[in-house]
Amino acid sequence: MNISYAFGLVFYILSLFVLGLYPKVRILPVPFDASFLFHFFAFFLLYLFLFDRFKKKATSFFISFLIAGLIELLQWVAPSRSPSLFDFLYDLLGIATALIIGFKGKETTFKLLYSFFGFGYIPTGPGTLASLFFAVLIYLSKNLKMIYLWQIFIILLPIAVIASQKAEDLLTNDPAVCVIDEVVGMAFPLMFLKPDIFLYLLAFLFFRFFDILKPIGIKRLDKIKGGIGIVLDDLVAGLFALMVVKMVIIILSQAGINL
Repeated sequence: MNISYAFGLVFYILSLFVLGLYPKVRILPVPFDASFLFHFFAFFLLYLFLFDRFKKKATSFFISFLIAGLIELLQWVAPSRSPSLFDFLYDLLGIATALIIGFKGKETTFKLLYSFFGFGYIPTGPGTLASLFFAVLIYLSKNLKMIYLWQIFIILLPIAVIASQKAEDLLTNDPAVCVIDEVVGMAFPLMFLKPDIFLYLLAFLFFRFFDILKPIGIKRLDKIKGGIGIVLDDLVAGLFALMVVKMVIIILSQAGINL
């Protein structure tokens, strides 16, 4: 198994355990508990990731079922979360759906992931548009508290590593159609900034600056092969963007402008 894919898969499974034991958060602005969507798609992807590597339906199903069951069992002893039969059923529904769609569905899903639902196929500036769309989407989610952005990041990061590795396997090294790495890079600074349109705009502009020009040694990270290398330079670009925005906040605060 490829190192990047193995890392992403292990990280993804760990993120499922972490989020499974964390208190439920109503993120979507809908009048009902939409957490079932997370359970369905999280285990839908888990089965596809496992099947893509092991090529065996029974093995992939068993591991997915085992992980879903272990998370539910751990919730019995976790003080922050109560077990739910419905959550477990949605896990199984996601696994079963992935099992049914088979190979063709798996390939289509990977294309949607690494292109970030088609943004990668836009002829001009796909990475810029994908990261901008993500920033706007997060900003418009008014009830998405800053403290919960890490939940999106912790599940998005391993997905990005796996999907980027798959894109490299199918296409070329760091293919232009693969833009989920830009989305993860954009997500990083947003985790540490309050949802202010000025701060988000600065984060976006500086992120694109560092990601496109790749100064301060970022370009060297491109030499790292695989999904980890594809995602890593965007994470570092996001880190530098965050540092610059924080410096701007400090400078403005000294001038009496608090953001």
